[in-house]
Amino acid sequence: MNINNIHNKADSTFLNLQIQFNRIRRFLKQPNDASDLSNILDYSKDNFKRHEIKYECDPYQQINMLQYLGPWFVAYPTRFINSVYYDTSDLMFFQHNEEGIVPRIKLRMRWYGEEYYNNYTSMFEIKVTYDNYRKKLIFKSKDYYKIINKLNYSNIPFTSLIPISVVKYKRKYYRNSKNIRLTVDKPIYYSKFNNVTDNCAWLKDTSYVFEFKTNSDLHSELIMQNIPYQNTKFSKYARSLEFLGIL
Repeated sequence: MNINNIHNKADSTFLNLQIQFNRIRRFLKQPNDASDLSNILDYSKDNFKRHEIKYECDPYQQINMLQYLGPWFVAYPTRFINSVYYDTSDLMFFQHNEEGIVPRIKLRMRWYGEEYYNNYTSMFEIKVTYDNYRKKLIFKSKDYYKIINKLNYSNIPFTSLIPISVVKYKRKYYRNSKNIRLTVDKPIYYSKFNNVTDNCAWLKDTSYVFEFKTNSDLHSELIMQNIPYQNTKFSKYARSLEFLGIL
């Protein structure tokens, strides 16, 4: 495939993404019958509560991480993950994350694979962070209006949400005998939403992310007691804003 065909394909997928987003914005202009934040989590079987404990590692530290709480077994094939993060024009979601406000919300569109934007696998996710756990709602694009119409959060006009940044990375999946899950994200790349078709616009993060996931309070304590590093609040969205000079 020559370079012109590559650029034409990238431009076409990017245009399709913009069309889908504009269609959603039109849906959101319909009258809103908002309810409590917790009600958004009643719409999907994919709603679940879990602890997520993250560790930011350099290339040397990551060599040793798999020796803790092991042995680890491959739980799922390695795959590429892509996310578009949405926020208000004044970055209210980001500010709430920085201030540690709970509950707080994160909205993103996610799809899998090396190809930029795959309409067949793309899903929307609403992630709600509480004091010591998180819940996530996963839903299809066609259900966007139905879900968002039930959301009331900090008086945010959801018709004003815009795509801010794009994050892509390769993820490895592991599980141990205690059913603790571990994902390893490396390398991680960031781009402004409007520049995703420009290869030069992607910036590479030098850190790796090890994230332990469990539904058990006991296992959550076990993880923090056995990992000899300080866990961190690693937000790919927040880092994208920093790397891209949006802040």
